[in-house]
Amino acid sequence: MTVLRKVQLQPRLTTVVALCYATLQLVASSSYSVYGKPTTYPVQESAACQPNTVQGHAALFTESAVRTYAAAEAPFKAAILRHAGIMGADPQARLGSFAWPTTEPSIQYPTDPLTACLSAATKGLQEQPYKLFTSSKSTQLDGQDIPCFREYIHVSDLAAAYVAAISKVDNPPSVYNAGTGQPVTYKEVMEVCQRILGVTLQVTSEEPSDDLCYGVMADISKLQADTGWR
Repeated sequence: MTVLRKVQLQPRLTTVVALCYATLQLVASSSYSVYGKPTTYPVQESAACQPNTVQGHAALFTESAVRTYAAAEAPFKAAILRHAGIMGADPQARLGSFAWPTTEPSIQYPTDPLTACLSAATKGLQEQPYKLFTSSKSTQLDGQDIPCFREYIHVSDLAAAYVAAISKVDNPPSVYNAGTGQPVTYKEVMEVCQRILGVTLQVTSEEPSDDLCYGVMADISKLQADTGWR
């Protein structure tokens, strides 16, 4: 866990501080993980930030660094973009989701559905067991019980959101959610990925920890209204 904290926090903070010094305008990357386990959906930017994962604390730490610098430097302006889970690749496939790089048994198999399917399709890992998060716990969304969901955004759509947010930098920094506003369960993602890639994984059900089970469905209307982003 010590190594994980260093991976999550040190490069992120170093990069943010360097960018703050180097420019008077910045769009900073954050994520839905800062919200922790919300109780009201869709989650607006004004909701309390109560992260319950290392990733969430790292993202909130980044936001704090940007706000602190903005408070000390009046000319500095920023926007903070809290985004959903990222999936997909750009149209030329130069960047995006990739296959798991190793078949070494000591390395834990990926828990992300898309990465698992890509690994199975390109590296012959169909026999490697994949743990599909299912749970008796669920979240009420629009009158429906939805278990173990996340919200995802395509990488090209997120890139467009960053470009759109440039026009709304401010001091104090403005904050925006960027996603689709649509919850998707792990099971749904796995089924779609297997069908498109033509692979079948050995799936076993597993009860996830609380921080993995409850996703966030966010309100993205503020970014849409302020910038025209879709």
